[in-house]
Amino acid sequence: MDKYPKATRDRILDEKWLQLRIYAMMLAWERGEQAAELRLVYLGGDGDGAVHTSPCGPDDLERTEREVRQVWLEIREAVADDIFETSTGPLCGWCNFKDECPAFSASR
Repeated sequence: MDKYPKATRDRILDEKWLQLRIYAMMLAWERGEQAAELRLVYLGGDGDGAVHTSPCGPDDLERTEREVRQVWLEIREAVADDIFETSTGPLCGWCNFKDECPAFSASR
């Protein structure tokens, strides 16, 4: 990950930590097991992988649950109001909904 600027690395790690915190939250819900630590392991093709660790406690999982509930609320509100913001990106060319997407048609 050293090939990215620090701001990009921080954003990537933040997104990955959220994913791991969600998994830890679900583990606690389903099995009653509290994860003590989260670990991201990047495997390098030439053996230069990296390991990042972060403590994980009940406060982290409560914060994660609040984040997930907030996102779900925003999704439900967007569906109710029929408002879906769009954005273009490098995968637009592969999308099956180009004919319906206002962002894609605006970028032509």
